Amino acid sequence: MEDYLSNLSDKELEMLRTSFFSNAFDVLEQLGSEILRIENDPEDMESLKNIQRYVHTLKGDSASMGFASLSEAAHRLEDILHMLREKRLCMDRSLGDLLLSFVDTATQILTDDKEKKWSGVDTRGVIEKIDNYLQAGQAGKNKVNKDNKESACQLTEYQQLQAAQALKDGHLVYEIEVSFDPQCRQREVGAFMIKTQLSDLGEALCWAPDIEGAEIENADAVKTILITKSEAEAVRNACRIAGITSDVKLSNLPLPPLNSPTHLSSPFRHDSTLRVDAKRVDEIMNLVGELIIGRSMIAQSVYELRERLGKDEAVANLQNIDSLFERSLSELQKGVMKIRMVPIDHVFRRFIRVVRDLSAEKGKEIRLEISGAETELDKGIIDVIGEPLIHIIRNCIDHGIEKKEDREKKGKDKCGVIRINSYHEGGQIIVEIEDDGKGIDTERVKEKAIENGIIGREDADSMNDEDAIDLIFHSGLSTAAEVTETSGRGIGMDAVRNTVEELKGLIQVRSVPDKGARFTIRLPLTLAIIQGMVFSSEGKSFAFPLSSILEIRRVYKDEIDTINGIESLKWRERIISLIRLSEVIGNPSPYPSPHRGEGIQVCASPTRGEGSLFSVFPPLTEGNNSSIPPPLTGGGEGEGDKNKSFALIIGLAERRLGILVDRLTGKRELVIKAIDNGSDMISGASILGDGSIVLILDTASIIKRAMMPAVGANLVFAPLRSI
Repeated sequence: MEDYLSNLSDKELEMLRTSFFSNAFDVLEQLGSEILRIENDPEDMESLKNIQRYVHTLKGDSASMGFASLSEAAHRLEDILHMLREKRLCMDRSLGDLLLSFVDTATQILTDDKEKKWSGVDTRGVIEKIDNYLQAGQAGKNKVNKDNKESACQLTEYQQLQAAQALKDGHLVYEIEVSFDPQCRQREVGAFMIKTQLSDLGEALCWAPDIEGAEIENADAVKTILITKSEAEAVRNACRIAGITSDVKLSNLPLPPLNSPTHLSSPFRHDSTLRVDAKRVDEIMNLVGELIIGRSMIAQSVYELRERLGKDEAVANLQNIDSLFERSLSELQKGVMKIRMVPIDHVFRRFIRVVRDLSAEKGKEIRLEISGAETELDKGIIDVIGEPLIHIIRNCIDHGIEKKEDREKKGKDKCGVIRINSYHEGGQIIVEIEDDGKGIDTERVKEKAIENGIIGREDADSMNDEDAIDLIFHSGLSTAAEVTETSGRGIGMDAVRNTVEELKGLIQVRSVPDKGARFTIRLPLTLAIIQGMVFSSEGKSFAFPLSSILEIRRVYKDEIDTINGIESLKWRERIISLIRLSEVIGNPSPYPSPHRGEGIQVCASPTRGEGSLFSVFPPLTEGNNSSIPPPLTGGGEGEGDKNKSFALIIGLAERRLGILVDRLTGKRELVIKAIDNGSDMISGASILGDGSIVLILDTASIIKRAMMPAVGANLVFAPLRSI
């Protein structure tokens, strides 16, 4: 095989390696999931079959690519799996550790080779562990044969496939049982002679008992399955050896039907999945984005022509064409988006191993419950969101769930539970992680924040529990008693929030003492094309992602109060600060230290209730935007209407802020284009139908900037009852 690889060009070899690594990592991921499944249910024979198939595939592919040691380890592991299938080994946690260590070792070896680095990882340790299990299993096998000298010759799934294909090709498949002559003393030699005789007639798929093992000396008979073109009588004659054998039984092998769901009709399967490089999908997505921009321009032109010419026939025809174009483009966009959508199960399945290993390390008994794993999310987000979720799960295990004896004292089940759920809600995906542990100790969080200089004693005394919970996201704050590999450095939850904010999402935390804590993460379905609310401020066009806008409301001048020099507005039983966009964007000061904005009120996540202006703007899909509605302005006919304006209520995690704007253009589908403008408050730009450019604002940066001394050191984020 190495000679074959040496004959390939560099380009061909790179393509082959790319395909190999893609398949191998996928196989290893599936293998790890199946191992955890059979560990929880040792009688799950379907999982065992899948494990055998994955290991066999990895063995062959690794050997073909020159990974001889990995192929050898997989070959040894097949012996373990065969003993599991024959019930000569029992599936338990220690065997699960062995199988998972093989997965970890193989993953590291392939990762190092793919990244062209050397870390010294090899398979010697895994092979040694496998050999120890094989020796233990061999002893168990001898014991079984002493109690029951008859053993079945069981085919692996691959061997069953060989037999099925042989029948299809016109060969004969016999199940043969040859009894030893009672006078035969050297039965190992006798079995070897039988094997030699049959090898001249065809291929023996398996032997029972193992003719090279010590148990053959205690066997009364030997069984095999033979693929041959010879007739039954010729096979019988080959098995008759004077002084060695006494009786020969021969029958056709009763294979399951070839169309059985557990077997394949041929060695080759038709795979309906097509592997496509993500870059190619991104290129198509960019082209679709350009089409959406072009289609918006057409819609704008149709609107302007209709305003000028009225019910002209040519304009009506153009409007019909525009509607047809819009529907087709909408379907194209949905199709391309679906290609990029990946089930979040690809992330969730990693957590089973994390909970298994970490709970054992911490001496806790924890059960993981997963729902909504089929929920789909953009691949770009899937690739990033895994690490933040693992941080949260580790916190639940380390800080949240108590040890078994502590839980029993509280009257709880000794087995703690971590629940993960995901679902779609509008244009967002919601991921919830909750535990039934002790919850977040807000008093301890406050004390740690005081020790670290994040807040002062007076601030802590006046701070409610919701504010205290929000402190866990500050960098450097940890309630762990000591620094461990899992926690104690205070960087985990800070990294979680930063990642969620970079994905244009929100994270919220709820906690009840001795009941547990819940982390709720809201993420957009995709980062390529978003639904945004376009508005004007100081004569410029801006947009916020709809996912970050909690409500839009018309505000009258007499509704605005001034508290500590900051304009404020009553909103849902609370007082929130109002700022004008020019105040934030025009502030050149750098970001404040992490403790800025302390004492911010944590409030429940509001929903868009009645009175929200979202209903004013028709959606851009299903042909509703063939005519672009005129913008809504705060002013109107008459002098009194100048007292009106619009407020966009935006949110980041638990923080809320009102942005006063001059006028609303409406909801638009925005194709995000990256720009380098030197400002972290602008996450990108898009082009509207009239050709104008709209800047897409970063919600997190806007709210952080609003906390700065020059603008909002005294911003009001408090419940009405505290004013």
